[in-house]
Amino acid sequence: MSSEKNDKLNLEDSSVTETTGQTRKSLDSIRPTESDKRSVHPKSDPPEIIQVPGYTFIESLNPDRSKKRSIIYCAMKEDTRKVVVVKQYPEEERSQYEQEKAIQGILKEKGGYKHLLLANQFIDENRVIITDFMGGGDLRQLLKIFKEKKVMLNPYQAQGLVAGSCKGLQRMHDCNIIHRDVKEGNMFLDAANFDLDEITPERLKAGITTLKFSDYGISWHESVPRHSEPGRIAGTIYYLAPEIISGGKPDPRSDIYALGIVYFKMFTGEFPFKSDVFRQQQEAPLPDMTKLNTTISKDLQHIVETMLEKDPDKRYQTATNVRKAYFQHLR
Repeated sequence: MSSEKNDKLNLEDSSVTETTGQTRKSLDSIRPTESDKRSVHPKSDPPEIIQVPGYTFIESLNPDRSKKRSIIYCAMKEDTRKVVVVKQYPEEERSQYEQEKAIQGILKEKGGYKHLLLANQFIDENRVIITDFMGGGDLRQLLKIFKEKKVMLNPYQAQGLVAGSCKGLQRMHDCNIIHRDVKEGNMFLDAANFDLDEITPERLKAGITTLKFSDYGISWHESVPRHSEPGRIAGTIYYLAPEIISGGKPDPRSDIYALGIVYFKMFTGEFPFKSDVFRQQQEAPLPDMTKLNTTISKDLQHIVETMLEKDPDKRYQTATNVRKAYFQHLR
């Protein structure tokens, strides 16, 4: 399990979707028999996976999860044979399930959610959310593969990821929603007929993927009740803006800071701050990205530095402004 998931200091437990290396093609080729259409339980004790009527279990996507975390598994919708993802919140996180459902309801009502992964179905009794299966996996997985292959993205190859992430984030902010847990693991890739291991930098440049944000269990909207403990910080440590660490109220600029961390990692393969993270995020200067990736220009570094300004007033104030600056830099 990645350090991103383990390093949570007094933080709300954000909904993290862990996925295996299973690909769209191999999942779509599964054809369960009638005898397979039964409730399938994980090896952990006690058994908790429930059978959702009309869906056949395929495989767990987070078999090594903590018992306090959501259960996530692939299933096949029996009438259409479409592969979906089923996420079941534990009973102690019912309030987080309700918060996610309410946030998604606002987003669906507003429309224009091309870059947002929203549920097809909610089952309140069992705290279940059913979404489309994203064959391209999540951005965290893709960047891990690139790092293992010693592949560095250049700005032109990443332009679709930047455009999709900025448009998705702006759509949430236009709906007065703050995501509060922007990171690669919550950014999924709809890659048409390509599997995760078939996505290359050149195919990214060609625009084969559509990036979609997911996981709204700790997202904020003024109309949605929050159920967190007073004084508790929500989010993932490496992505927290300095003002959030100091106990400030989240706003669109704190999401933009987190997106800046994603971009830094996307172009360099590294987090900017790796130890004593809270102090460094509040005080330390950003490392020189051009020394970590020679394809990065000083202009691109300036864009990321602006996203990661310690003072939120000095950052880009909207995700649209980030997108415009990025594409102006590509000209």
